[in-house]
Amino acid sequence: MVVYNDRPWFINGLNLVLSPWVPLFDSFSAIVGRIDQWICVPKVPWEFWNKNSLSHLLKHVAEVIKLDQHTLLMQKGRFTRVYVNIDITKPLCEH
Repeated sequence: MVVYNDRPWFINGLNLVLSPWVPLFDSFSAIVGRIDQWICVPKVPWEFWNKNSLSHLLKHVAEVIKLDQHTLLMQKGRFTRVYVNIDITKPLCEH
């Protein structure tokens, strides 16, 4: 469970998709519909640097899983770094 909870994992710069085990899993026919990814959101005011506010701001983009330590401690002011779960079956948001 530690490996799953500490995701995302990268191998040679590629995002490794982890999912909970499913009985009779077939990797050749499995469809990946969602991925976890870190994203940077620039120019977010300090008062919105919390999980509830960022979840509300990003609700049309992805589901927020967690924030990085710099965002939680408000240590860097140029952007927030958010770990999200993205539905890759939908087109990307333009704005």
